[in-house]
Amino acid sequence: MERDDQLINIAEDEDEANERELLSMEAARLKRVLERISPNDKMILLMKYQDDLSIKEIMEGLQVAESAVKMRIKRAKAKALETYKELFPDGR
Repeated sequence: MERDDQLINIAEDEDEANERELLSMEAARLKRVLERISPNDKMILLMKYQDDLSIKEIMEGLQVAESAVKMRIKRAKAKALETYKELFPDGR
């Protein structure tokens, strides 16, 4: 059980780091990233960060479970960061 807890903590730390990096992107670069990711990924990120909807509100809007919302947000953030790194490999 302790091993599972460690893996969960590692995943949560990675997700928090992705969120910090995503939120620090310049607006123009973020716009380019959002243009390149899937419409579903873009939608869930905008619901969370632009519209400032809670997980519960997103659940209700999409009619999916809490775990599904959290996983979609996590995957969308990871995809946005991957796209950002492809577009701006030097980080500038």
